[in-house]
Amino acid sequence: MIPFWAIDKLLYNLPEIKAQYENLEAEGSSSIVVLVRQSGGYSSKTEKVAIDRAVLGMIIDATERGIKALPKRCKKIYRMKYRAYMSYKEIASRLFMSTKTVERRVNEIRSVVGQHLSGLHEDEVTEFWRVFDVKLTDF
Repeated sequence: MIPFWAIDKLLYNLPEIKAQYENLEAEGSSSIVVLVRQSGGYSSKTEKVAIDRAVLGMIIDATERGIKALPKRCKKIYRMKYRAYMSYKEIASRLFMSTKTVERRVNEIRSVVGQHLSGLHEDEVTEFWRVFDVKLTDF
């Protein structure tokens, strides 16, 4: 299970992650890479880039599926919190609801996205955080 703080980090940084994914290419290589990671690391820079790109793609796809699966009542709150960086109080004021309701909906957002991410293998999630240099002990 991915903790809520990690889902928040992912949702806040999704545009930057997608940009990194688009810019991630093997330098001067168009060869096919067999994605087998050796216990000591990668056998080449091309292999590392290919694995990073595959992992980022899986995380982005799962996250976007989760966002698309959000109930209508949560989509506006998602945009306000994670794209416009608004506080619970600001969201509550704009949508004429209590901060507790906003908090419940944000938890629902985290839960739905988390369910989509939970379908990934633990190694893929670990590799994703390695790409972003997040220590697993941070979980």
